[in-house]
Amino acid sequence: MYNLNEDPYEMTNLLGHNPDAYKYEAKVAELEYCFVEWLMKSRGLPLPASGISEPGNNGAISVFPNPAGDQVSVRVAATHLPASFELLSMDGRILLKQRIYDEYSSLSIPDLSPGIYLHQISGASSLLNTGKLWLK
Repeated sequence: MYNLNEDPYEMTNLLGHNPDAYKYEAKVAELEYCFVEWLMKSRGLPLPASGISEPGNNGAISVFPNPAGDQVSVRVAATHLPASFELLSMDGRILLKQRIYDEYSSLSIPDLSPGIYLHQISGASSLLNTGKLWLK
């Protein structure tokens, strides 16, 4: 299977200077997630939390694209606002903490090494969502 994320030249050739490029990048991330989900289910393995419109939250909370670059978008339903977004290292250190006041927010991710990080989204009185965020 050809992975566009591993070949930046091919991705650039495919997207060019298209103003709608972000839509394609999000679709690539969604397709990668669907493939991983299918692969894990087919082998009877538990699915990792990803934050991408997970079952159970009815799309009320989502973190995308996943994998992400230097920015990540967060959608939190208006009924859960204001909320707090935290990005944590795998050993539990808080690397980023930001309040969310809008239903759709774009967060700048600091210069972090590529890898898997954890995210948490909390409301006023409870933890709303947890998941893994892959940074490329």
